Amino acid sequence: VEDMSIGSLPIPEVDRWSTIEMLSKEKEVVGVYISGHPLDDYRLEIGNFCNATFDLLKDMQKVKDKPLRLAGVVVKVEHKVSSNGNPYGVVYLEDYIDSFRLFLFQSDYTNYKNLLVEGWVLFIQGMVRDKKYGNAGYEFKVSEIKMLSQVINEKVRNVIIELPFHVVDQKIIDNLLNICENNKGQHSLLVRLLNYT
Repeated sequence: VEDMSIGSLPIPEVDRWSTIEMLSKEKEVVGVYISGHPLDDYRLEIGNFCNATFDLLKDMQKVKDKPLRLAGVVVKVEHKVSSNGNPYGVVYLEDYIDSFRLFLFQSDYTNYKNLLVEGWVLFIQGMVRDKKYGNAGYEFKVSEIKMLSQVINEKVRNVIIELPFHVVDQKIIDNLLNICENNKGQHSLLVRLLNYT
């Protein structure tokens, strides 16, 4: 009898997965996100620029004609062609609370199809309105879709720090100057002194 032992196999050097890639694999294998959520890196943007979550679209009549700003991760995309030969897309989105299936037709589809990529985090603006075609009811009509990561650079013009006048001293001024000098960006910093007397 011949000894057939197997030596240890070397572990290959591979690139570390990005957060979104790791979370996508977790969801694919286990069915849920384990180590975080794809929107976790965008809490600042969501808190400042979004006014709705996908659960509000479950009862569209309540939010009809109100401008909505939502953020979600693309979990699935279907590129299709209608019976009359027109391309359209179905995008499955998730936020922290719920999920939503968004249909994009005509110019909405052609304008935004390059953003319909699984794992991408999108900022979606639109409004619920009466359905234009087909059965009576409501639909969410998109007015704009963009990468959520782009929103802060496009929407933020100034960073505002409000400080009570009585707490400002040379140390605070020096600290603010040091922080600004070491963290230059493309937005203006405004310091607003508040006097409560």
